[in-house]
Amino acid sequence: MVLTWGCACRYGGLHGAAAVCLAYIVCMCGRYTLTRPEAVIDALFGDSVRDDSGLEPRYNIAPTQEVPVVRQNHGLELFSCRWGLVPAWAKPEKPLPTLINARCETVHEKPSFRDAFRARRCVVLADGFYEWERKGDQKLPWYFRRQGGLGFGMAAIWESWEKGDSLLESVSVLTTTANALVGRIHDRMPVMLTGEALEVWLGLWPRSLADLAAVMAPFPEVQMCAQRVGAAVNRATAEGEGLVVGLG
Repeated sequence: MVLTWGCACRYGGLHGAAAVCLAYIVCMCGRYTLTRPEAVIDALFGDSVRDDSGLEPRYNIAPTQEVPVVRQNHGLELFSCRWGLVPAWAKPEKPLPTLINARCETVHEKPSFRDAFRARRCVVLADGFYEWERKGDQKLPWYFRRQGGLGFGMAAIWESWEKGDSLLESVSVLTTTANALVGRIHDRMPVMLTGEALEVWLGLWPRSLADLAAVMAPFPEVQMCAQRVGAAVNRATAEGEGLVVGLG
């Protein structure tokens, strides 16, 4: 993989449902699921990460929401932060940028991401994600996951932003070129990590760009499946297991 600079999604000037709606239209990844949090944590990390948080199943996780993340902090720890990275240097008197995605080809160069990429890599816990197929003026949701519903970590970076006594921790999910399955709907997909790739990504800096680039490749399409789901997921406030039930 050749690492060069690209773009990420900004919607700091928008709020609420309008911001979330724009996010899933123009960005990947813009919605995802964590339907079996304990099982995902156990499968990916075993006893290395203890879950005392009482995480609930979630079927429609959207930008600006709090999301469960695993990071290095003298060992692996589970923590919660807002989805939509705010750079540490963001000016409080201006609308805060909310960067939900960073392109893996360029994350090491952009001022908003490069420090976090060096020192604050993490994974967002997931077991599926959504993408929307455009047909005329329609946007038809598809649900992508690993075969067997297995969990994965989405490669991510986190940042801290302070204003007075307030501290905001936020996260951005990395995207890569879509594999053949996802590519039928969208040209990007989240960087999905399992096994040794998780260890490389979460390992302490320094890591060479070559090491990190190797784990940011598209996840094999033969290990994934996809299905059309109902339009209810188009609403950012929608929740429940019915959202991931396939049509037909």
